[in-house]
Amino acid sequence: MSAPMSGAEAMRMIRERERARGGHLPILTLTAHALKGDRERCLDAGADGYVAKPIVPADLFAEIDSVMARAGGAPASTATGATFDPKGLSGGDADRVYRTVHTLRGSASNFGAERLTGLAQRLEAYAREGDVTHSASVFTDLEAETKHLIQDLAESRKTTAATQEGTM
Repeated sequence: MSAPMSGAEAMRMIRERERARGGHLPILTLTAHALKGDRERCLDAGADGYVAKPIVPADLFAEIDSVMARAGGAPASTATGATFDPKGLSGGDADRVYRTVHTLRGSASNFGAERLTGLAQRLEAYAREGDVTHSASVFTDLEAETKHLIQDLAESRKTTAATQEGTM
């Protein structure tokens, strides 16, 4: 199994592919690096947006909306898509499952989504062992919990927006 890729390495790789093939994937950096100059370094490295930890929901949603507006995409409240790509499971690609779930686990942890983090850890452990056959039931729970978190975040976003409008 290959070593985990850092966010900066992944961003560089994405931007290199874009230069070769065209297109643009919006990248929002969520990082613990909050020192002077860190935002500029992330943006200079290819990020479209930047939010420092601890994550403040209002700041995150504002940055998502800003990045998506510049990218010409749907606002965060209307964007849709798969929560997890199960091709690695069905194809038996444990390394792909591990990388994807490792990233999901970190993101879930950032939001304090303990159940999702725990499920991702279990699936990550199966993948690390190369055991994708026993992952199906965990994946089903993980997918349901991911959808639940997305719904909770959308509700939180609406509540935050309504609260901010009431104070302005």
